[in-house]
Amino acid sequence: MVYYVILLLIIFLITFVCYKRGIDIRNNKYYLLTILGLLLLFLVLKHYKVCIDWLSYLKMFRLYHKTGFFEMFSVGRYEIGFKLIIYIFSHIINDFYSFLLFVSLMSFIPVYKYIKENSKDYFLSALIFMTFSLYCLYFSAIRLSIALSILMLSIRYIKQHRPKEFIITVIIAGLFHKTAFIFLPVYFLYNLDLDEMKTKIILISYVVLFFLRGVIVKLVTNFIYSNYTAEEYSAGGEKMLLLLLILFGILLYFKNDFIKKHKVNNLYINMFTIGIYIQIFALEIGTLNRVVQYFIFPLMILIPSFFELNIYDEKKTKIIRYAVIALFALFFCYTVLTGKNFNEYYFIFS
Repeated sequence: MVYYVILLLIIFLITFVCYKRGIDIRNNKYYLLTILGLLLLFLVLKHYKVCIDWLSYLKMFRLYHKTGFFEMFSVGRYEIGFKLIIYIFSHIINDFYSFLLFVSLMSFIPVYKYIKENSKDYFLSALIFMTFSLYCLYFSAIRLSIALSILMLSIRYIKQHRPKEFIITVIIAGLFHKTAFIFLPVYFLYNLDLDEMKTKIILISYVVLFFLRGVIVKLVTNFIYSNYTAEEYSAGGEKMLLLLLILFGILLYFKNDFIKKHKVNNLYINMFTIGIYIQIFALEIGTLNRVVQYFIFPLMILIPSFFELNIYDEKKTKIIRYAVIALFALFFCYTVLTGKNFNEYYFIFS
């Protein structure tokens, strides 16, 4: 696990050197490319056994190499987009590591574009991406990480009021992980105003669902999935829920300032609201911890946006920014060293 901490320290060192040399770490695209490139390099240098599902992916890769094109559609449980990529690579290159390298690169390009187009602080956005449960998905949840990255691109179409392009983008994401289709209603959240009454209803519903979540899950699964058994994916659980609620409280307190600065922040806050609902049920259904990421990735933009609000004087703003950086770094070290989100890291040549 120490390799992850070393990676974080290297990023801080690069950032410090750039800062001392007068490079604008908040808006320099080459700095952003360097940091994300380093994260990508670390990702592709991993041994494929770091991925939770690597064995099933490897078996499918070898099977598709011997499978005909039309037969491929009926073999395996994966979504059609992911099947096609496996099939193409297994027949053209037939190298499993090259396949993993391609999907990693394919996933990181949208992350770069999303941060570059929306963030006012590349360093802080990249740090949040790395430390706050997003980066870890790219090590194990390959299909979901592809879908998540594609959904990041769909935000531009919401901002531009282009529903057709948005729907097409979500459908493409769904071709890699069917859970992406849950993102479709997000289009209608852009202009939804969380007034005082709605906020009170939401907060009360959080409390009610927290205590009734087990009963609701049992009722639903008894009627729909009689053979269902809840599973745990991440030990984030209650701690992650508490952290999201604290962040939600901060977002609500400064909501008007956020929205006044950038209208799209209203969409992000509404997305965050849905993310908390999903996180509540993730306490019972562990795999929902992954789905939560579809709705909280805008934190990469929202938190840097806070420092544009000019609520405090320059000295206090700088202190708060350093505190936020330290908190995310400590959170990352905690999740890594306790094995909460990341698996043990092995290099490809080990």
